[in-house]
Amino acid sequence: MYVSDITPPTWNYSAVHCYGNIHFIDDETEIWNLFHELVERYEGKDGWKLTDEKKFKDLIKFVRFFEFKIENIEAKFKFNQNKSDEDIKSVISGLRGVGNKNAADFMERITNQRSQ
Repeated sequence: MYVSDITPPTWNYSAVHCYGNIHFIDDETEIWNLFHELVERYEGKDGWKLTDEKKFKDLIKFVRFFEFKIENIEAKFKFNQNKSDEDIKSVISGLRGVGNKNAADFMERITNQRSQ
């Protein structure tokens, strides 16, 4: 995908690390309420509903809910920023060619910001 002759391939990646304190939620009523909130968020108000059936209530035994108070966030994004504009454009085109639209769009956005 690179235009330059002597360019070894590299991995594009992003990593986010969150540091803080975790608090596990053990109260069954609170867990059941969180299950309902989770289902409504992802199913929508008109989507599938979580009922009080035993088979669903038993799920509480197998899922661990928690709260996480973030005290520090570290993030790193490596998307060919150290390459030439021609190589970056070629990588973006290659990513689009294999259907990786999100990575291509992200690279294009950070490349445009870099050139401003």
